[in-house]
Amino acid sequence: MVLFVYGSLMAEEVLKILLSGRVPKMTPAVLANYARYPVAGACFPAIVARAGASVEGRLLDGLSARDLSALDYFEDEEYVRTEVSVVAAGETRPCTAYVWPSDKAHLLTLDAAWSYDDFRRKDLQEYLVMTEAVRAEFEQSYPS
Repeated sequence: MVLFVYGSLMAEEVLKILLSGRVPKMTPAVLANYARYPVAGACFPAIVARAGASVEGRLLDGLSARDLSALDYFEDEEYVRTEVSVVAAGETRPCTAYVWPSDKAHLLTLDAAWSYDDFRRKDLQEYLVMTEAVRAEFEQSYPS
């Protein structure tokens, strides 16, 4: 399975926790006709459909069913895994991405930009602690 990520899941440290120490192949990619916004009161973003906009992120290749289950658990019910196409390495590639539901757009800060560099500098260490806790919950709920 191939997944486009555009926020906290671009951090290898987060992926290593969620995917049992593994980081899948990552390729820079661009998703057209979507925009990325901060989720109000949170350190992570969401994407919503927006004509003419684009989002830079990474394509994760070679995810197993277990990997996707762990990522779905992590993203919870806030996001909907949606079929999209991105451009990566000069090619259009079908994949999925976690998209924010339009009925929850009021929870986004639409007049602000989200920065991966700011996330890494300000929030990553605390975010990793939370990620470890979610991974432990996943393992208890869905033992391998």
